Amino acid sequence: MSDQTSPTGLRQGSVDAASVPPEAVSQLEDAGLEIIEGAHDWNAKLMINHQTEPFSDPEFRRALALAIDREALVEVTQRGQALVGNPGLVPPDSDWYNSDVDQYEYDPDLARDMIKDLGYEGEEVEVLVAERGIVGWPGSRVAELIEAQLEDAGLDVTLRSLDGATLDAKVMARDFDLALLGHGGLGADPDYLRRMTLDETLNSVRYYEDGDLVDLLEEQQSETDEDDRTDMIFEAQELYAEDLPALTLYYPNWYWAHNGEVDLY
Repeated sequence: MSDQTSPTGLRQGSVDAASVPPEAVSQLEDAGLEIIEGAHDWNAKLMINHQTEPFSDPEFRRALALAIDREALVEVTQRGQALVGNPGLVPPDSDWYNSDVDQYEYDPDLARDMIKDLGYEGEEVEVLVAERGIVGWPGSRVAELIEAQLEDAGLDVTLRSLDGATLDAKVMARDFDLALLGHGGLGADPDYLRRMTLDETLNSVRYYEDGDLVDLLEEQQSETDEDDRTDMIFEAQELYAEDLPALTLYYPNWYWAHNGEVDLY
């Protein structure tokens, strides 16, 4: 059952529990259903092909981050039902979140100047996007807003809409400039920061250019002192945000509704 049809099933009593879209929460509460808000362990991410120019230049990637208004993405495309993305990947409501990470607050003028100084004004950039019918998924509305913001920063942007399987294949083959993806796994143990950086998987940025970052992510796996490991994870977030191999745009709010008859654990 999709998130769009689950509220009807819950109200009619044909299902006991289901994931529901944010806009249905108040109506379901009025109908006597109980609501659970999930953790922000899913992120909408702008994947960046850091293996090809100009995206291989960290300064250019930082300019991209400054050019994208993530707060506007949350308000306009998610109707406020999300947390603004952290360039260090770790969600802001996580115990492992480092509040000192550079957030690259929206600054189109600075982004435009940086892109011009780097010699990339008018650079042709293609953004891949796929519609997947998942709550919070970065689809065409997100892509169109990013297109306008990047063009305002001096880039020549083309949106290309693909089916999900084709987009995934292109990202795995590094056959893209920028691509909009989403994935979970940002909960519990912070080793996900290593997995989403170094693993050879679709959701990983597969970034090995920063030796200090790689060493930190690998060494934290075997660190048994929690304070020392926290320091390592905090430093890794700062390095990740400085390098920006990808940019988390937002973490959507997730809701689960049930009728009180489910034996929850």
